[in-house]
Amino acid sequence: ALSKGAMIKGIFAGFLGVLIALIGQFADNNKMRMVPDLLKVDLRMGFQLLPVLIGLFALVQIFQEAETGMKEEHRKMDLNHETRTFSFKDFKGQWFNVLRSGIIGTFVGVLPGVGGSAASLLSYSQAKSMSKHPEQFGTGIVDGLVASEGANNGLTGGALIPLLSLGIPGDSTTAVLIGAFMLQGIQVGPLFITNNPDIWKTILVAMGIANLFMFIVMFYPIKHIVKVINFPKTRIYPVIILLCTVGSYATQNGNMFDVWAMIFFGLVGYVLWKFGFSIPSFLIGFILGDDLEKYFVDSIKGAGGNLGTFFSRPIGNVIWVLILISLVYAFYDEYKTKKKTRKEKA
Repeated sequence: ALSKGAMIKGIFAGFLGVLIALIGQFADNNKMRMVPDLLKVDLRMGFQLLPVLIGLFALVQIFQEAETGMKEEHRKMDLNHETRTFSFKDFKGQWFNVLRSGIIGTFVGVLPGVGGSAASLLSYSQAKSMSKHPEQFGTGIVDGLVASEGANNGLTGGALIPLLSLGIPGDSTTAVLIGAFMLQGIQVGPLFITNNPDIWKTILVAMGIANLFMFIVMFYPIKHIVKVINFPKTRIYPVIILLCTVGSYATQNGNMFDVWAMIFFGLVGYVLWKFGFSIPSFLIGFILGDDLEKYFVDSIKGAGGNLGTFFSRPIGNVIWVLILISLVYAFYDEYKTKKKTRKEKA
């Protein structure tokens, strides 16, 4: 789903992430896998997650900006021409729209890989089709803004469902979040709530508080915060690179190898982006690769080498059916998109 329009490339990127996740010491026989003798000490535990995240997201963005050039004409934002301001009166008669949009956003968030754009567009189209004045949509009408943003905000809570219950990150944001859990030694999955009730309650409270703070930040100081884009990139980016380097260096309490790993994955991510490969797919493969190997080997050992163990339980077969349905839909959606593109070109 993250690779719509380039399905094969997305699958390749995911498996490449799994392959790189397997680098390091194999727990069952204490032998090193795919590691040159020169790097056996540094890669005993494989690549650390934090330098990989920094490289794939922060450095790749900097490389992309460097390609286009940072010496373009600098333009100051003109924030003095506001046509209207927000008022709580705008919510009059919008409560059903808010409720419907929140439900749509939550449902879309449960589906791995769909993303906020799809939730906003789906909610917007529903609001337009049910509106008494659909011709006003596209002019900044409040109904459309409430629909799209309500779904976008509802998406976050829904995205936590597959993340915390199944350990499946549905997009790049939840992939970063599962990485944060792993850095703290917290295992997400079916037993997450049972094993970590205090953390689960804290997450619920934190999400409520975060929404309140988000409103305060967006309503009052946002018109001043947005002025940060007026700073020249040539001054901001060196600071970003410095912070990335310090963060990577501190991952293992001062290991220069993690800085080189950050740079390496920055280059890898840039190459993937240049050739149209999905970076979130690569990251999800990297995060889940180690667990994939561990549980696969444990299952095979427990079944005496019989692969039929993966098809021997009803709940397992239900999951296989869901996987097949997801794949069929993904490939059908891919085919439909390409067919539509060909018709538009013709």
